[in-house]
Amino acid sequence: MADTNRTTTISLERYIANICTSAEAEGGDGAHEARYYYYHQWAANAAHTLLEGLHMKCLTNLHLPNGADGAALEDVLRAEQIVFENFIVVVDQEGIDGGNFIHDVELLPQFDQRRVLPEILDSDESLTKIGTILYKIFLRGRDLSRPGQTARSANSIECARSCDAYKANDLQSTGESTTDGFDPHLHSSKRTIVDVAEQAGLSFDAGTPDPVRRLISDLLKSGDEVKDPFKSFADVLVEVKQIADSPEKFLRSYQPTPPARLKYPAGTLGRNVELGNLLEVVVRIPQGDESRNELVLVRGPSGSGKSALVRGLETPMAGWAYNVISLKFDRLAHRQPLTTITSAFDYFFSSIVERRMGLAEDENIEHMVAMLENELGSSSIVVLSHVLPSLGRLFPRIMRRVVSDTDLESLNNRQEQYLPRNVVPSDDQESESDANNTNRLHHLLRRVIHAISSRECPLIIFMDDVQWADQQSLDLLSSMLLDFDHIDHMNGDNPQCFMVIGSYRDDEVTESHILHPYLVRFAEAPTLEVTQITVGPLNERSANLLVSSALDLPVRVTRPLSAVICRKSMGNPLGIITFLDNLVQSSVIGYSLVERRWTWDITTVQGIPMDDNVAHFITQGLRQLPLTVQETIKTISCFGFSVDADFLRQLSSSPGFAGLASGLDQARALRIIDLSEGRYTFSHDKVQEGSYNLMNEEEQRDRHNRIGTESVFTTGVFEKSVLNSFDLIAIGQINKGRSLECSADMRCKFGALNLKAAKGSVDRYDFSSALTYSQEGLRFLEPDKERWSTNYDLCLGLNETAGISCFSLALREKMQSFLLEVDRASSKLLTVLDGLGEGLPEEKEMVYPIYDFIADLYNAFGFTGLALSIRANSQSADNFEIARRLGALSSVICKGLKTEEMPQERFYRETHIVYLFQPLQAVAATIQELEKSCLMQGYVEFAALSAFAFHRIRFFTGTTMPILCDQMEATLSMTARFEQLNGCLALVTQYATLCKLTGLDRNPYVIFGSAMPIRSEDELLEFALRKDARAVTRAVNLSRFFSSFWLGRHEEAAEYGRSTRGSQQSTAVDIYHAFYYAITALILARRDAGESKKWIAIADPLVQLFRTLASYSAWNWENKLLLMEAESHFFKGEKDAAEKKYLSSIESAKDHKFVNEQGLGHELLSGFYSSYGDEDKSHTHKQHANDCYQEWGATAVLRRLRGDE
Repeated sequence: MADTNRTTTISLERYIANICTSAEAEGGDGAHEARYYYYHQWAANAAHTLLEGLHMKCLTNLHLPNGADGAALEDVLRAEQIVFENFIVVVDQEGIDGGNFIHDVELLPQFDQRRVLPEILDSDESLTKIGTILYKIFLRGRDLSRPGQTARSANSIECARSCDAYKANDLQSTGESTTDGFDPHLHSSKRTIVDVAEQAGLSFDAGTPDPVRRLISDLLKSGDEVKDPFKSFADVLVEVKQIADSPEKFLRSYQPTPPARLKYPAGTLGRNVELGNLLEVVVRIPQGDESRNELVLVRGPSGSGKSALVRGLETPMAGWAYNVISLKFDRLAHRQPLTTITSAFDYFFSSIVERRMGLAEDENIEHMVAMLENELGSSSIVVLSHVLPSLGRLFPRIMRRVVSDTDLESLNNRQEQYLPRNVVPSDDQESESDANNTNRLHHLLRRVIHAISSRECPLIIFMDDVQWADQQSLDLLSSMLLDFDHIDHMNGDNPQCFMVIGSYRDDEVTESHILHPYLVRFAEAPTLEVTQITVGPLNERSANLLVSSALDLPVRVTRPLSAVICRKSMGNPLGIITFLDNLVQSSVIGYSLVERRWTWDITTVQGIPMDDNVAHFITQGLRQLPLTVQETIKTISCFGFSVDADFLRQLSSSPGFAGLASGLDQARALRIIDLSEGRYTFSHDKVQEGSYNLMNEEEQRDRHNRIGTESVFTTGVFEKSVLNSFDLIAIGQINKGRSLECSADMRCKFGALNLKAAKGSVDRYDFSSALTYSQEGLRFLEPDKERWSTNYDLCLGLNETAGISCFSLALREKMQSFLLEVDRASSKLLTVLDGLGEGLPEEKEMVYPIYDFIADLYNAFGFTGLALSIRANSQSADNFEIARRLGALSSVICKGLKTEEMPQERFYRETHIVYLFQPLQAVAATIQELEKSCLMQGYVEFAALSAFAFHRIRFFTGTTMPILCDQMEATLSMTARFEQLNGCLALVTQYATLCKLTGLDRNPYVIFGSAMPIRSEDELLEFALRKDARAVTRAVNLSRFFSSFWLGRHEEAAEYGRSTRGSQQSTAVDIYHAFYYAITALILARRDAGESKKWIAIADPLVQLFRTLASYSAWNWENKLLLMEAESHFFKGEKDAAEKKYLSSIESAKDHKFVNEQGLGHELLSGFYSSYGDEDKSHTHKQHANDCYQEWGATAVLRRLRGDE
């Protein structure tokens, strides 16, 4: 019982009288209808509180009297206990005269040890007594047995008269006459209620709402007289609660005309268990765990309410200091990869900027900004601002100075990890530059998440419809959840307090779906806590609440209807809503102007079939809308689930879409679309799909084409040099239209637009979009059979951009098809070069188009064409000539334009082209200078790559190994300080080769420290194989290949040589691999006559490759070619020719400073003389080999050589 010092007990009769009097007094002097509404709202709340208290007391208070059996007790209860006047009400002392200050309901002391059994409580007698209580409450204390006596005041009588007049006006406004042949009482459920009430001595005020009339009269009538009778006390409680919770629906006069659209309740109807499970995860996020993240997967079929469930967190989380980032993937939008995620982050930071501009300083925001600057540093903030512009707005000071000297000096202790630990090295760095940039973005976004999530302000990222995410977005999601290298010190001081909620359609995600392997990976990840929440069909009770709320009728009335709808829709909420809307639109459910409520024939409803395809069923309903609305939603559906409101505003200014603005307003009024955060969105993606299906395929293409064409002509896109997001939307619409019926000139313009978009995508490292734009641009040119003659530059640009995009995406076969098209440009290219000679025209205006032309082809032939040719083991002299001249010309053009090459361009030019033609020792010196330049400019990634290339070339050119080891140790230490783990992995395998050849007892793998649990080459290889890290596997096997070769284990070298033969061979390591592999094959061909054909088949094309190379650089490749030819003559038994070639090779190696290869020549010549029995010459050349290897510092090679003596 409540505290007796603060409460008192009063009789049930007095409590009812008090709430009537109090409510009447509190009504104020407002309008009569408002006062009625106020009183009935008060009465409904009081009635519900009272009945709930009565219900709970009856169900919990049971003590059988001694010696009494159940039957005897039942008799007592029937006789005495059911008299509700035996109850007393516990209220506040100060609330005795108030209405709703109820604490508890109790029995009078003499009845306190008894209980009303449930079946007695649900009896007709009990329900009738409840009706009398409710009548007294709602009718201001009027006694049911004395209808003429009421507790109403004079104001109440006036109010009743006013309501009668208001109702009469309502009938007149409908156009129905109250006298001329129409008697509303003949069809009015209200009249029926009054008639029955009068027979029982019952009367209502004119202002009593219809739901209250029905509630009370149905309780007082016998079950046979009621269409939808109450079956239990619980039914009464539900209906009274409905009235109390939704007074705007049940306590106002019904409208004389039906609403334009049914209104459905927001929130998590019928999903309390699922919402509770979701909240359990949310509340534990502030605890944080540096090595474990949280993922909640909300799964279910389309329309089951997955998104609504997550949005339902807003109510229980109101006032919680959580940061929330929400995004939705769209099947039809075709946005650029990662744009959906980055746009959501950018919107979040935009809101932070706006909040920060407020007058009051927010401590949490300032802490977040400080953490962002500490986590990222200036350079990374600048990098991220390209994809998150709003982030840059938080740091205007940094954006003004970009990068300072202090930032560059402190690179070794900043947390800018451009190449995170989960990235593996590759000898084909150019093919992984896009991957490096992607991983850089992943890493920086993880740092952003770490900075904006804390115990005080946890972070929730909600990703809706993940089944439509692109692979790049899924890769980023995986990185967010599974990678932890962005956390510098896992000591629990600054945990990562964030979770991801992802919703997806589980009935669409099969084993072949792009999402499936990610779900498997998440489930198996030891560092990820995955919570699965399945959103299934609604049960009939929840479905009835949905239908009841939409029709503004009590659940008791709608129960038969909702049961039919629930079965037909299989409990799918969207199916229920769609079916119900269609019933209303087809007038199966009609609005009775007499009863002012929805009515229906249940038999008719049962006979209506429902299409299994909800989108098709929605389409049928949408066809009933006004044509203006249909045209509007057709247009919007072409963009997907949502579209920027400003873009539609821009589109509506064009002549072809003049009616779009008014249609948008109408569609919003019908709640088909909504306007939120500057975007128009459909109420559900199935509604978007249904709207799109209002058009056939031809109409869809035409609509896309009209949207795109009118947009580009309205905004002047053709003249722009830089495209914005609206321009890309317009180009996307043109591409979806796929119209080839326009003029040749217009097709060329569309192709040129796609080329602009493709090049812009390449600049953003978005190679997937670049490839798509390039292919679409080429499609517009297809009808022109002479396109290479009429639109040479456009064809060249599209094919070259497509080829580079394929190259970056590792689509080798597709890349080759584009390069074959580019080959058509070769003849014109050489003609242009011949015309230019080695210089440039003085007229500057002529330089720019030439530079653009050369720069495009330089990429195509300098990288991809050359790589393909070498991979095919056949090298075209023309390709080498093109590569050489382009390499030189691009540098000359840059100097002529007084434009400095970017470090990336210089790196690729030196490591992919220049080294083929210029002395390797000079190239190494240039690359060393490039490394320093990159560090000074803050290009840490390319500094690491340059260091790797520098040491590799120095190894190949025979630099003294002890010196090289010391230099590599210093470089490894620097690279580790800069946290360039990718560069460390590349360097450490190379350092391992040096340790093997010098015989140094050093473990290069200690450089990783705690970053990676790897302490040996075997552990690294095991790690690579387990993770399917092919680049790491190749790096380790290359180290073993070079070591095996120099240590004389040729069978082992041959095996490693075969497994490390790369698909792209355009760097120094690929050329040297070819050299060592050819020598190994020729040696084995002599040893094993039975396998000689196999080995010679490997060696011959490689010898031919070096003939081509030597014709362009005798310094680099002549000695190697001579040595391979000597070995070939040796195999064929051509003694004199072999001896001459051996000696020439040795002399060439000596002249060109390759002491290691000079020693190799002496060693192989020693073996040649020994095979012919000339031991003196053999011994002499072995001694010379010994001297060369000693100068080289290859101690292990020396031991191997001396062991042969």
